[in-house]
Amino acid sequence: MRYFFVFLLIICVSFSFVPPRAKAEVQAKTPPTLTPAARAVLLEEIKRLVEEVQRLQSLLASRTWQTNRQPHRAVLFDFPLKAHYFVDNLKLVPVQPSATIRLEDQVLFSKLVAVIGAAAVGEHIREWRIFAEERGGIGGFVESIPVTKGWIMGVNESAFPVPFSPGDEEALRDLYLHEYAHIVLLERSDLRERFATRFWTNADYRQTEKINLALAQQPFTKTQATFGFDPERFVSFYAQLSLDEDLAETFVAFVKRENFSDSKIVEQKQKFFLADPTLSDLRLQLRQNLGW
Repeated sequence: MRYFFVFLLIICVSFSFVPPRAKAEVQAKTPPTLTPAARAVLLEEIKRLVEEVQRLQSLLASRTWQTNRQPHRAVLFDFPLKAHYFVDNLKLVPVQPSATIRLEDQVLFSKLVAVIGAAAVGEHIREWRIFAEERGGIGGFVESIPVTKGWIMGVNESAFPVPFSPGDEEALRDLYLHEYAHIVLLERSDLRERFATRFWTNADYRQTEKINLALAQQPFTKTQATFGFDPERFVSFYAQLSLDEDLAETFVAFVKRENFSDSKIVEQKQKFFLADPTLSDLRLQLRQNLGW
């Protein structure tokens, strides 16, 4: 807006200092009407100037936002952070202006872009957080930012040290698919409800409650060894932690699977996703990203 006022001021000042005699000469020489060609040229020039003013306003607003913005406070996953970034146009921007971008953080972020795609990262991810959790059980997380469609994504650097081993790289790929599934499926409440009605029983909910009570008292690995999981109904132990985790874990298996059958409940869950046109198209896009 400041540039627009400057532009108007220049015009006003220019006309205010034209001598009276010069004004009369200008008026005498100005034709009473513009020709269609001259009018078109004038309108085109006005359009160009307006576009330039809008560009400068947008640039000013962007710089003001980058200067004044504050990170969002995570409610569910408020881990002590090793590094903290905003995400702007697929680039990491340190929350602390004096901080630098660590190479390992950039490697982890670039892998995310490769897995879910630049468009998905640009649409959803607003903050990138790196934490270290040695006890295991959590490789990363996503958390929605209130009143926006943006998300915070965090990665546990202890679980995925750079450079990756082959096994770590595959696990990181699956983590990104899992967390992206949370973003996509939490926005599909209709699908979530139909999935729960069709596949989750009262026994499943009771088992989930027992598992989470145990997790509050003992390490993840011990709880996993104690309860195990039913491969007829769930793709992993982690899928039993909640309905949302079952959705996300099933989505990962759905993306990775080449041929579908429905002999088991766990396979019927994946075919349930396949029957949804949006998720079916998304599966193909993700497989293309991964070179499958």
